[in-house]
Amino acid sequence: MKLISHPTFTLTRLSNWWRKKERVRVCLDTCHALVAGYDFRTEEGYKAMMAELEETVGIESTGKCH
Repeated sequence: MKLISHPTFTLTRLSNWWRKKERVRVCLDTCHALVAGYDFRTEEGYKAMMAELEETVGIESTGKCH
């Protein structure tokens, strides 16, 4: 198993490739997201973070959240 950890712009570039792959998924690490400035502790912040996730990699490509 390979782990890829890059900013969302890199994930966006990779997403066109992996959306066609059944076995590639993204793990949303909430600790790293919070430190990166995604304040998902409010409903508004959560919705904004999830909207960006959908735009960049797609919810269907998210396999885990921790």
